[in-house]
This record gives sequence, structure tokens and C-alpha cells, in this order.
Amino acid sequence: MAELVGAAEETPLGKAPRFDRIPAEVVLLAAQTKPHVILDVLNRLLALHELQNMEETTILIPKSATANTLPVFTPIRLLNSMGKLYEKLIKERLEVAINDGGGLSEQ
Repeated sequence: MAELVGAAEETPLGKAPRFDRIPAEVVLLAAQTKPHVILDVLNRLLALHELQNMEETTILIPKSATANTLPVFTPIRLLNSMGKLYEKLIKERLEVAINDGGGLSEQ
């Protein structure tokens, strides 16, 4: 449960809600007060192979363009709040497993 709360606490607060319109503050509060419910939802989505279907989108932000060049864009990926939380949990577990296994290969 501490792992879930820790991942939720890493989410920046005070930003606009993500695609699912759930503010980070709500995800944090839910993780702190009802972590078993959040874990149950994530585990059920994983078992149903629905996590890969969580809504996300890529938006292209124009960086620069002149009369002589094509426009240059910076892509950003927007993930919903629960998807972001799940992503943080997986990232932490992967980092621990890689470090416990001796790190990444030099090759």
C-alpha cells in the first residue's frame, strides 16, 4: 500500500486534470484513504487486459516555423490519471528489478 501512496504523492498537484478529468488531488486522496480500492481497480483492469486501452492521446505543439522551413512540432503524450499512477508503479518496480539484477548491460 505504501508503494501506491508513494506513487500518488509523486504526481504534481495543482495542474489541470488529465483526460479523465480526475485531478491529481483526488487520486492522491483516494490512494491515501482507500488504497485497497485503487489497487483492486488496477488489478482488475490488468486481469481483463484493459490497462493498455486506457485513454491517452498525443498532441503536437508547434515549436517554430519560418517562411523557408516546415513547421517543427514537439509531441506530448497525455495519459489519464489512473494510467499515470499505474505507469509510476510499474516504473518503480522495473527500476528495482533492474538494479537488483546488476543494472543494465553495457552493450
